[in-house]
Amino acid sequence: MKKIVRHLFRKFGYDIVKIQLNAKNLALKTKEVFLCNTVVKMPANNPLVNVYKNVPEFNFLIGKIAKIVANKYPELKVIDIGANVGDTTIIITHHINCDVIAIEGDDISFNYLKLNTAINPRVVAYKQFLGDKNQTLQMEISKQGWNNTLLPSNNAKKNIILKTLDTFIEYQKISILNVKLIKLDTEGFDTIILRGATKVIIEQKPVIFLEYNNDNMAAISENGLATILNFVDLGYHDIYFFDPYGNLILKTNLNQKLIIEQLDNYIKPNKNSSIVYYDICLIHKDDGDISEAIDSLLVNA
Repeated sequence: MKKIVRHLFRKFGYDIVKIQLNAKNLALKTKEVFLCNTVVKMPANNPLVNVYKNVPEFNFLIGKIAKIVANKYPELKVIDIGANVGDTTIIITHHINCDVIAIEGDDISFNYLKLNTAINPRVVAYKQFLGDKNQTLQMEISKQGWNNTLLPSNNAKKNIILKTLDTFIEYQKISILNVKLIKLDTEGFDTIILRGATKVIIEQKPVIFLEYNNDNMAAISENGLATILNFVDLGYHDIYFFDPYGNLILKTNLNQKLIIEQLDNYIKPNKNSSIVYYDICLIHKDDGDISEAIDSLLVNA
Protein backbone atom coordinates (compact mmCIF):
# COMPACT_ATOMS: atom_id res chain seq x y z
CA MET A 1 0.00 0.00 0.00
CA LYS A 2 2.82 2.41 0.87
CA LYS A 3 4.37 1.79 -2.54
CA ILE A 4 1.08 2.51 -4.31
CA VAL A 5 0.43 5.73 -2.39
CA ARG A 6 3.98 6.92 -3.00
CA HIS A 7 3.69 6.10 -6.71
CA LEU A 8 0.49 8.17 -6.98
CA PHE A 9 2.11 11.14 -5.24
CA ARG A 10 5.07 10.98 -7.62
CA LYS A 11 2.76 11.28 -10.63
CA PHE A 12 1.84 14.75 -9.38
CA GLY A 13 5.41 15.76 -8.65
CA TYR A 14 5.40 15.00 -4.92
CA ASP A 15 7.09 12.40 -2.80
CA ILE A 16 6.75 11.03 0.71
CA VAL A 17 9.93 10.93 2.71
CA LYS A 18 10.13 9.44 6.21
CA ILE A 19 12.51 11.36 8.40
CA GLN A 20 13.98 10.34 11.71
CA LEU A 21 14.04 13.21 14.17
CA ASN A 22 17.23 13.69 16.16
CA ALA A 23 18.84 10.76 14.37
CA LYS A 24 22.29 11.75 15.63
CA ASN A 25 21.03 11.91 19.18
CA LEU A 26 19.30 8.55 18.79
CA ALA A 27 22.55 7.00 17.58
CA LEU A 28 24.07 7.82 20.96
CA LYS A 29 21.31 6.01 22.82
CA THR A 30 20.87 2.26 23.22
CA LYS A 31 17.75 0.18 22.69
CA GLU A 32 17.27 -3.41 23.74
CA VAL A 33 15.64 -6.03 21.53
CA PHE A 34 14.68 -9.52 22.69
CA LEU A 35 15.94 -11.91 20.02
CA CYS A 36 16.38 -15.68 20.27
CA ASN A 37 16.02 -15.62 24.07
CA THR A 38 18.78 -13.02 24.16
CA VAL A 39 18.74 -9.30 24.94
CA VAL A 40 20.43 -7.63 21.97
CA LYS A 41 21.58 -4.03 22.30
CA MET A 42 21.71 -1.68 19.35
CA PRO A 43 21.74 2.04 18.57
CA ALA A 44 18.31 3.59 19.02
CA ASN A 45 18.31 4.79 15.40
CA ASN A 46 18.82 1.27 14.04
CA PRO A 47 15.72 0.25 12.02
CA LEU A 48 16.14 -3.31 13.30
CA VAL A 49 14.80 -2.13 16.66
CA ASN A 50 11.32 -1.82 15.16
CA VAL A 51 11.76 -4.62 12.63
CA TYR A 52 12.41 -7.27 15.28
CA LYS A 53 9.71 -5.81 17.49
CA ASN A 54 7.10 -6.18 14.74
CA VAL A 55 8.52 -9.29 13.06
CA PRO A 56 10.33 -11.32 15.76
CA GLU A 57 11.45 -14.00 13.28
CA PHE A 58 12.86 -11.56 10.74
CA ASN A 59 16.14 -12.99 9.34
CA PHE A 60 15.42 -16.46 10.77
CA LEU A 61 15.82 -17.93 7.28
CA ILE A 62 19.61 -17.70 7.56
CA GLY A 63 19.46 -19.67 10.81
CA LYS A 64 17.32 -22.38 9.22
CA ILE A 65 19.64 -22.65 6.25
CA ALA A 66 22.64 -22.83 8.59
CA LYS A 67 21.00 -25.73 10.38
CA ILE A 68 20.49 -27.57 7.08
CA VAL A 69 24.13 -27.02 6.11
CA ALA A 70 25.25 -28.24 9.55
CA ASN A 71 23.28 -31.47 9.08
CA LYS A 72 25.64 -32.32 6.24
CA TYR A 73 28.74 -30.63 7.64
CA PRO A 74 28.64 -31.02 11.46
CA GLU A 75 31.90 -29.06 11.90
CA LEU A 76 30.39 -26.12 10.04
CA LYS A 77 32.12 -22.75 10.35
CA VAL A 78 30.25 -19.59 9.32
CA ILE A 79 31.63 -16.27 8.08
CA ASP A 80 29.20 -13.42 8.77
CA ILE A 81 30.25 -10.39 6.69
CA GLY A 82 28.52 -7.15 7.52
CA ALA A 83 27.62 -8.58 10.90
CA ASN A 84 26.21 -5.22 12.06
CA VAL A 85 25.29 -5.43 15.77
CA GLY A 86 25.48 -9.23 15.76
CA ASP A 87 21.81 -10.04 15.21
CA THR A 88 22.35 -12.55 12.38
CA THR A 89 25.24 -14.15 14.24
CA ILE A 90 22.93 -14.61 17.22
CA ILE A 91 20.21 -16.07 14.99
CA ILE A 92 22.67 -18.53 13.43
CA THR A 93 24.09 -19.66 16.78
CA HIS A 94 20.57 -19.98 18.16
CA HIS A 95 19.78 -22.57 15.47
CA ILE A 96 23.13 -24.39 15.63
CA ASN A 97 26.17 -24.49 17.89
CA CYS A 98 29.01 -23.50 15.57
CA ASP A 99 32.04 -21.27 15.14
CA VAL A 100 31.29 -17.87 13.61
CA ILE A 101 33.75 -15.35 12.23
CA ALA A 102 31.82 -12.07 12.44
CA ILE A 103 33.23 -9.18 10.40
CA GLU A 104 32.04 -5.57 10.66
CA GLY A 105 33.83 -2.39 9.59
CA ASP A 106 31.74 0.34 11.17
CA ASP A 107 33.01 1.58 14.54
CA ILE A 108 29.61 1.93 16.22
CA SER A 109 28.16 -1.31 14.92
CA PHE A 110 31.35 -3.20 15.77
CA ASN A 111 31.21 -2.08 19.41
CA TYR A 112 27.66 -3.43 19.68
CA LEU A 113 28.70 -6.60 17.85
CA LYS A 114 31.39 -7.28 20.45
CA LEU A 115 29.01 -6.48 23.27
CA ASN A 116 26.22 -8.72 21.98
CA THR A 117 28.40 -11.74 21.15
CA ALA A 118 30.88 -11.60 24.04
CA ILE A 119 29.02 -14.32 25.93
CA ASN A 120 29.58 -16.87 23.14
CA PRO A 121 33.19 -18.16 23.03
CA ARG A 122 32.61 -19.63 19.57
CA VAL A 123 32.06 -16.19 18.02
CA VAL A 124 35.12 -14.12 17.11
CA ALA A 125 34.47 -10.54 16.00
CA TYR A 126 36.79 -8.62 13.69
CA LYS A 127 36.67 -4.97 12.67
CA GLN A 128 37.41 -4.70 8.94
CA PHE A 129 35.89 -3.40 5.71
CA LEU A 130 36.23 -5.84 2.79
CA GLY A 131 36.41 -5.40 -0.97
CA ASP A 132 37.70 -7.04 -4.14
CA LYS A 133 41.16 -5.48 -3.83
CA ASN A 134 43.57 -4.60 -1.05
CA GLN A 135 43.49 -0.83 -1.17
CA THR A 136 42.89 2.41 0.68
CA LEU A 137 40.13 4.66 -0.69
CA GLN A 138 38.60 7.99 0.17
CA MET A 139 35.07 7.12 1.18
CA GLU A 140 32.14 8.55 3.05
CA ILE A 141 30.25 6.38 5.53
CA SER A 142 26.52 6.96 5.18
CA LYS A 143 24.03 5.79 7.83
CA GLN A 144 26.85 5.08 10.26
CA GLY A 145 25.93 2.90 13.20
CA TRP A 146 22.88 1.17 11.78
CA ASN A 147 23.08 0.49 8.05
CA ASN A 148 26.47 1.84 7.16
CA THR A 149 27.07 2.33 3.47
CA LEU A 150 30.43 3.10 1.90
CA LEU A 151 30.34 5.73 -0.84
CA PRO A 152 33.52 6.55 -2.79
CA SER A 153 34.19 10.29 -2.80
CA ASN A 154 37.17 12.41 -3.78
CA ASN A 155 36.06 14.94 -1.17
CA ALA A 156 35.78 12.46 1.68
CA LYS A 157 37.94 13.20 4.69
CA LYS A 158 38.26 9.57 5.74
CA ASN A 159 40.49 6.92 4.23
CA ILE A 160 39.00 3.44 4.41
CA ILE A 161 41.29 0.41 4.30
CA LEU A 162 39.76 -2.43 2.30
CA LYS A 163 41.05 -5.99 2.25
CA THR A 164 39.91 -8.98 0.28
CA LEU A 165 38.37 -11.77 2.33
CA ASP A 166 41.15 -14.09 1.18
CA THR A 167 43.83 -11.65 2.34
CA PHE A 168 42.02 -10.98 5.61
CA ILE A 169 41.77 -14.71 6.37
CA GLU A 170 45.46 -15.20 5.64
CA TYR A 171 46.49 -12.14 7.70
CA GLN A 172 44.41 -13.21 10.70
CA LYS A 173 45.62 -16.82 10.34
CA ILE A 174 42.04 -18.10 10.21
CA SER A 175 41.59 -21.69 9.12
CA ILE A 176 39.13 -21.95 6.23
CA LEU A 177 38.53 -25.64 6.90
CA ASN A 178 34.78 -26.30 7.13
CA VAL A 179 33.80 -22.77 6.08
CA LYS A 180 30.59 -24.04 4.53
CA LEU A 181 28.39 -20.93 4.89
CA ILE A 182 29.18 -17.32 4.06
CA LYS A 183 26.55 -14.66 4.79
CA LEU A 184 26.92 -11.13 3.44
CA ASP A 185 24.90 -7.96 4.04
CA THR A 186 27.08 -5.01 3.09
CA GLU A 187 24.80 -2.47 1.41
CA GLY A 188 25.85 -2.98 -2.20
CA PHE A 189 29.36 -4.36 -1.60
CA ASP A 190 28.24 -8.00 -1.40
CA THR A 191 29.21 -9.03 -4.93
CA ILE A 192 32.38 -6.92 -4.74
CA ILE A 193 33.45 -8.80 -1.62
CA LEU A 194 32.68 -12.16 -3.26
CA ARG A 195 35.17 -11.35 -6.02
CA GLY A 196 37.82 -11.06 -3.33
CA ALA A 197 36.93 -14.42 -1.78
CA THR A 198 37.90 -16.72 -4.64
CA LYS A 199 40.29 -18.91 -2.66
CA VAL A 200 37.88 -19.78 0.14
CA ILE A 201 35.01 -20.24 -2.32
CA ILE A 202 36.95 -22.57 -4.64
CA GLU A 203 38.42 -24.63 -1.79
CA GLN A 204 35.38 -24.89 0.50
CA LYS A 205 32.41 -24.45 -1.90
CA PRO A 206 30.32 -22.76 0.80
CA VAL A 207 26.63 -22.01 0.64
CA ILE A 208 26.51 -18.26 0.00
CA PHE A 209 23.70 -16.07 1.33
CA LEU A 210 23.82 -12.42 0.32
CA GLU A 211 21.75 -9.28 0.00
CA TYR A 212 21.29 -8.17 -3.61
CA ASN A 213 20.34 -4.48 -3.68
CA ASN A 214 20.46 -2.81 -7.09
CA ASP A 215 19.80 0.62 -5.59
CA ASN A 216 22.90 0.44 -3.40
CA MET A 217 24.95 -1.14 -6.17
CA ALA A 218 24.00 1.65 -8.58
CA ALA A 219 25.29 4.22 -6.08
CA ILE A 220 28.78 2.67 -6.29
CA SER A 221 28.62 1.65 -9.98
CA GLU A 222 28.67 -2.06 -9.17
CA ASN A 223 27.47 -4.65 -11.70
CA GLY A 224 26.35 -7.37 -9.33
CA LEU A 225 24.60 -9.39 -12.03
CA ALA A 226 27.84 -10.25 -13.84
CA THR A 227 29.39 -11.56 -10.62
CA ILE A 228 26.35 -13.71 -9.79
CA LEU A 229 26.26 -15.24 -13.28
CA ASN A 230 29.99 -16.00 -13.12
CA PHE A 231 29.40 -18.35 -10.19
CA VAL A 232 28.45 -21.04 -12.69
CA ASP A 233 32.16 -21.16 -13.59
CA LEU A 234 32.96 -21.90 -9.95
CA GLY A 235 30.71 -24.95 -9.96
CA TYR A 236 27.61 -23.34 -8.46
CA HIS A 237 24.24 -24.44 -9.76
CA ASP A 238 21.11 -23.58 -7.77
CA ILE A 239 20.09 -20.01 -6.98
CA TYR A 240 17.24 -18.93 -4.70
CA PHE A 241 15.64 -15.48 -4.68
CA PHE A 242 13.88 -14.46 -1.45
CA ASP A 243 12.03 -11.28 -0.54
CA PRO A 244 13.28 -9.28 2.47
CA TYR A 245 11.08 -11.34 4.81
CA GLY A 246 12.47 -14.71 3.75
CA ASN A 247 9.62 -15.69 1.43
CA LEU A 248 10.71 -17.61 -1.65
CA ILE A 249 10.19 -15.74 -4.91
CA LEU A 250 11.86 -18.23 -7.23
CA LYS A 251 14.37 -21.04 -7.34
CA THR A 252 16.21 -21.62 -10.61
CA ASN A 253 19.74 -22.50 -11.72
CA LEU A 254 22.59 -20.34 -12.93
CA ASN A 255 22.24 -21.60 -16.49
CA GLN A 256 18.88 -19.83 -16.69
CA LYS A 257 20.52 -16.51 -17.54
CA LEU A 258 17.39 -14.85 -18.97
CA ILE A 259 15.32 -15.53 -15.83
CA ILE A 260 18.06 -14.14 -13.60
CA GLU A 261 18.42 -11.07 -15.81
CA GLN A 262 14.66 -10.46 -15.61
CA LEU A 263 14.74 -10.68 -11.81
CA ASP A 264 17.69 -8.29 -11.75
CA ASN A 265 15.82 -5.85 -13.96
CA TYR A 266 12.75 -5.96 -11.70
CA ILE A 267 14.59 -4.26 -8.84
CA LYS A 268 16.50 -1.70 -10.90
CA PRO A 269 16.39 1.80 -9.38
CA ASN A 270 13.31 3.88 -10.32
CA LYS A 271 11.26 0.81 -11.25
CA ASN A 272 8.71 1.42 -8.46
CA SER A 273 8.79 -2.32 -7.78
CA SER A 274 7.07 -3.92 -4.82
CA ILE A 275 10.41 -4.86 -3.25
CA VAL A 276 13.78 -3.14 -3.50
CA TYR A 277 16.19 -6.01 -2.89
CA TYR A 278 16.51 -9.78 -2.80
CA ASP A 279 18.23 -12.15 -0.47
CA ILE A 280 20.02 -14.61 -2.73
CA CYS A 281 21.24 -18.07 -1.81
CA LEU A 282 23.78 -19.86 -4.02
CA ILE A 283 24.38 -23.61 -3.76
CA HIS A 284 27.31 -25.53 -5.26
CA LYS A 285 26.51 -28.43 -7.58
CA ASP A 286 28.12 -30.83 -5.07
CA ASP A 287 25.47 -29.87 -2.50
CA GLY A 288 22.32 -30.83 -4.33
CA ASP A 289 21.16 -32.58 -1.17
CA ILE A 290 21.30 -29.24 0.65
CA SER A 291 19.10 -27.74 -2.07
CA GLU A 292 16.63 -30.58 -1.61
CA ALA A 293 16.54 -29.96 2.14
CA ILE A 294 15.94 -26.24 1.59
CA ASP A 295 13.15 -27.08 -0.87
CA SER A 296 11.52 -29.31 1.74
CA LEU A 297 11.86 -26.57 4.37
CA LEU A 298 10.18 -24.03 2.12
CA VAL A 299 7.34 -26.35 1.12
CA ASN A 300 6.58 -27.15 4.74
CA ALA A 301 7.02 -23.61 6.06
